[in-house]
Amino acid sequence: AAPDPAADLLSHTVCWPGRGNHERDGVLFNILFDLPRAYYSFDYGNVHFVEVDSDMAEVVPGELHNSKADPALLLWLEKDLAASKATWKIVEYHRPTFDAITHRTTWGQTDLLPILEKGGVDMVFNGHTHNYQRFRPIGTPGKKPIVFVVSAGGGAPSYPIQPSPILENEHFGLNYCVFTITGNTLEMTAKSPDGTVLEQLKLIKNDGFYQKEIMYRAVSIDFAQNAAF
Repeated sequence: AAPDPAADLLSHTVCWPGRGNHERDGVLFNILFDLPRAYYSFDYGNVHFVEVDSDMAEVVPGELHNSKADPALLLWLEKDLAASKATWKIVEYHRPTFDAITHRTTWGQTDLLPILEKGGVDMVFNGHTHNYQRFRPIGTPGKKPIVFVVSAGGGAPSYPIQPSPILENEHFGLNYCVFTITGNTLEMTAKSPDGTVLEQLKLIKNDGFYQKEIMYRAVSIDFAQNAAF
């Protein structure tokens, strides 16, 4: 029999999993990872990480990719973000809120996004769409925006990316992201499996805002929602 493909990695690496649509009802997922529930948070250094389950949702007829978040999850998330005093807040869930592809996924735009902004979230990472997409910072003018990233290049065939005025950078192909966070500075490097650097992003946060060059690229939520495709 072939060896477990993740055995070597998981033997010396911490893994914080999140459920996606291919886990379906999540029964096998829960057996493998033995989580108390499908959403959770934890702190590592000065970073507060939150895992949200985008498939624990109310399915809207005809809107496969745009279902509504579970009300209990939203209530928990609002309280969790408000209680955190971490310098950085990073949230991950599977279905993208912004997506420049034929999926046109808008999961969480109406119910989750206001909570993320109110809770001071800095970055949101999504999967589902097999490529790399980093959007312009999105938020209410005069407030700190959120940087949304789709990093879903783990092995499946890649999806073509459509032009979008809110898309800052993209890559058709496999990808992953590496972070270095020191104090009020967050550095992210997106790479392909052979180590090629796809892009580098630096966020420096002072007085609740990012540096000028990041703030200059920010767009409003209304603009992002209307101009995404």
